[in-house]
Amino acid sequence: MNKLVEASKGMLKSRALAFFKNGLINQRRQNFFVLQKINKQQNFLSIAQFDFSTKVGKKKQEKIEKQKEKETRETPQGTIDLTPVEETMKAQLDHTKAELAKLKTGRLTPDMFEKLSVVAYGEKTPLTELCQIVSKAVTTVQLNIYDDALVGAIHKILENSDLNLQLKREGKIITCTMVGGNTKEIKDATIKAAKSVVDKAKNLLRKHRQTGQDMIKGYKKFESEDFIKEAEKEVDNIHNKFVAELDNLLKIKEKEIISS
Repeated sequence: MNKLVEASKGMLKSRALAFFKNGLINQRRQNFFVLQKINKQQNFLSIAQFDFSTKVGKKKQEKIEKQKEKETRETPQGTIDLTPVEETMKAQLDHTKAELAKLKTGRLTPDMFEKLSVVAYGEKTPLTELCQIVSKAVTTVQLNIYDDALVGAIHKILENSDLNLQLKREGKIITCTMVGGNTKEIKDATIKAAKSVVDKAKNLLRKHRQTGQDMIKGYKKFESEDFIKEAEKEVDNIHNKFVAELDNLLKIKEKEIISS
C-alpha cells in the first residue's frame, strides 16, 4: 500500500514538473513572439519617422526656394528696381567731381596734401593727422607739426612728393611754396592726373554695371527672355550715361587747366 502511494506521488510529481517545464517553454515562446512583434513595430515606426522627416525636409527646402524667388522678384508687375545700381554710379560720379576739384595749377591748397602719408609710431599715417595745414598765400602753405620727432620724416616726404615744392624748415614749422607756377610741364602733369582719376572712376563704373547684370540673372527663372534683355539694356544705358558725364567732367577740367 505504501509503495503504491509512493508511486502515485512520484507520478504526480513528474507530471507537475513536466507541466511546469512545458509552461515555462510556452512562456518563453510567447515572450519571443512578443519581442519580435515589438521589434517589427519599432522598425516600422523608425521607417515611418525617416519617411516623415524626409518629406518634411523636402517641403521645408521647397518653402525656402519659393521664399528666395519671392524676395528676388521685388514687384508683381514684372519690373526690376535698378535704383540701387544708379545710386551707386551717381555716388561714384560725385566722388570723382571732388577728386578733380583738388587738381589745381598755379595754386597750393591744403587739400593737395591729403594724398601724402608718413610712417609714424610704427604705422603709415595720413599727413593731415600729424600736423595742421594752413594756407598762407596763393602758392604757399604752412605745416604746423605736432611732434618734434616727426619733423624730419615729414620734410623728407614733402621733398620726394610730386607737388614741386620749395621747403623752409623752422623748428616744428615747415613752409611750402609751389615752384614753377603754371608752366606747360605742370599743366601737362595736372591733365595727366585728371585723366587718371577719370579712368579709375570708369573702371569702378564697369564693376557696378556687372553687379547690376548679376542681379538681373536671378529673374531668369520666372521672366521672359525679352524682359531680361530689356533689363540688361537698361543697366547698360545707366552705365553709358555716367560714362558720358565723366568724359564731360574731364573736358571741363582740361579747359580749366589750360586756361589757368
